[in-house]
Amino acid sequence: MKRAIFAVLSVCFASVAFAGGTVGPAHVVAIRINPDGTGMVQFDQIVSGSPNCAGTYAPYNSMLSFGNTSQGKEVLALALTAKAMGSTIQAIGLGSCINTSGSVEDWGTGWMN
Repeated sequence: MKRAIFAVLSVCFASVAFAGGTVGPAHVVAIRINPDGTGMVQFDQIVSGSPNCAGTYAPYNSMLSFGNTSQGKEVLALALTAKAMGSTIQAIGLGSCINTSGSVEDWGTGWMN
C-alpha cells in the first residue's frame, strides 16, 4: 500500500516539476513569424512560471512555436484566429527555451476560449 501511495505522489510531483509557464485567458497582442520558421506570439499578460531562460532577450509575455511544423502551423493559426476574433487564449509552455537559443519559452499547448 505504501508503494502505491508513493508511486502516485511521485507522478504528481514529477508532472508539476516539468510544467512550463502559463498564460491566460489573455488576448494576443502581436504575432511575429521569422524567416527561419519560428513564430512568436505576444500576449497582453505576463507568462507566469516560465523557466529562467525566458525573457532574456524577448518580452516576458511571449511564447514561441515553429511555423514550419504541423504543430507550429496550428499554434499560429490559433493565434491568428484569436487575434482576428478578439478572443482570448490560454497557453502552457514546455518549460524550455530550446527553439530560440534561450530567450522565449517554447509553446506546449493552448486553446482559445
